[in-house]
Amino acid sequence: MAAIITNRVNNTLAAVSGAILLVLTHILSIEDCVGFIDAETIGILVGMMLMVSVIKTSGIIEYIAIKSDKLAKVRGPSWLFLSSSQ
Repeated sequence: MAAIITNRVNNTLAAVSGAILLVLTHILSIEDCVGFIDAETIGILVGMMLMVSVIKTSGIIEYIAIKSDKLAKVRGPSWLFLSSSQ
């Protein structure tokens, strides 16, 4: 647990390793694991990821950031906060 909190282990690797360990030690069966998967949650997450990737390439996020900066009338180097992480 301390390795996850301090980011010494990748979160995905820790989750998959834990799931495999639960199955191999017969604490959970494969059927139980499949039963815990919620298809609606997976669908919402995939849909949101697709929507964000399309919106990101359209430039609307930068437009909203610049528009809100102008409406807020920020003094100083506000352009530092508007840089993208590309």
